Amino acid sequence: METVTLATALPLVIADRFDLERIAGKGGMGAVWRATDRASGQVVAVKLMTGDAHARFVREAQVLAELVHPRIVRYIAHGEADDVPYLAMEWLEGMDLGKRLRIGLLDIDEAVAVVRYTAEALTIAHAAGIVHRDIKPNNLFLVDGEIAGLKVLDFGIARTLDVAQTRAMTRTGMVIGTPGYMAPEQARGDRDLDVRADVFALGCVLYEAVTGRAPFVGAGFGLLAKVLF
Repeated sequence: METVTLATALPLVIADRFDLERIAGKGGMGAVWRATDRASGQVVAVKLMTGDAHARFVREAQVLAELVHPRIVRYIAHGEADDVPYLAMEWLEGMDLGKRLRIGLLDIDEAVAVVRYTAEALTIAHAAGIVHRDIKPNNLFLVDGEIAGLKVLDFGIARTLDVAQTRAMTRTGMVIGTPGYMAPEQARGDRDLDVRADVFALGCVLYEAVTGRAPFVGAGFGLLAKVLF
């Protein structure tokens, strides 16, 4: 497979199956491409790893493959093409909740629906022993811009409740997540997080949805201090 960059000539084919069309977004661990799945003929999203977070990228794919629910973005396939990990998921049209909140606040019924739908997804993840660790408006996608179409995205920093497996990937004191939505124990870098961290983050989302501002604002250590103290 060719090195994937913005300058790469199209089309590119991943694993003899996914025809890449254009980059749809970039994140900390990878770039997401709009692509066509030759097996189904459908438009899909293909995430290709960038950087050196190989173990976390593979873990995200494995986690998503385990979680099947209408409120969680649907897994299609994952693997490696010429040593580059990829993850194929359903393609979603619409906007994330963060963008929706920049347009305007939610009313109470809409905000409650966001919490309920997100909680449905988290219930499935938690039952499977998975803590998302990054619940925030940008990771809650509204299909066609509708609250009723909410799906949870991005399990890139999800952790398992299997302590031995988690400790192999996370050091004590390593702060992982988005500070403004972290529970205090997550902001401290505790390794033994449990599902309550996701519940705390969802509460932060609810606060922002009805007030227009996150409960904790700031930057760097100042923001973490607000969460902790």
